[in-house]
Amino acid sequence: MRPATRAQDGFTLVEVLVSISITGVILGAIVSATYFGLRTTTDQRRSLEQSNAEQLLATWFTADVQSACDPSLTTPSCTRNPNPSTSSGSACGATALFALDSVSSPLASAPDTTTAYVLQNGTLTRRTCDYGSTSVTSNSTLATDVSSATVSYPTSGSCSGRFQLAVTLAGSTLGNGTSAYPFTLCAQRRA
Repeated sequence: MRPATRAQDGFTLVEVLVSISITGVILGAIVSATYFGLRTTTDQRRSLEQSNAEQLLATWFTADVQSACDPSLTTPSCTRNPNPSTSSGSACGATALFALDSVSSPLASAPDTTTAYVLQNGTLTRRTCDYGSTSVTSNSTLATDVSSATVSYPTSGSCSGRFQLAVTLAGSTLGNGTSAYPFTLCAQRRA
């Protein structure tokens, strides 16, 4: 008599190897898609940050330069010349990339507000204080990851005769990489 055969439950070695191989291919595809998605998201976020910084800076910069008082006028009397300044100096308790003095009323005899654009550790901030004071009344971050920023009154080019701010925002090596983002803003005092 033969012994009774038992049913053999389980998988063969070939079945296990095939299922592990298929699982590896599926996981590889999922990991690749996730990695690519994260890289793309990082690049898009950096591009949006660069564009947002330019728009924010353009809004404040234009309004501030337009409100700067004219040092060639006797009333209001502005001591900063040129106004806005083209060199760094102390303003609102910090070393400013540039500063400007403005009046809040057309009937004022002297400036009452100083606005300083401060570049520290790659962050460009806008600070305001009472004229001649070092106590900051407002402080706003305009751009981060700033590689360079320069100011001038060019005599030629697209900003000829106006106040110019040239800024370069750093790119990124993450993901596919985002290139550096240079832009130039021009503004003129109101007449």
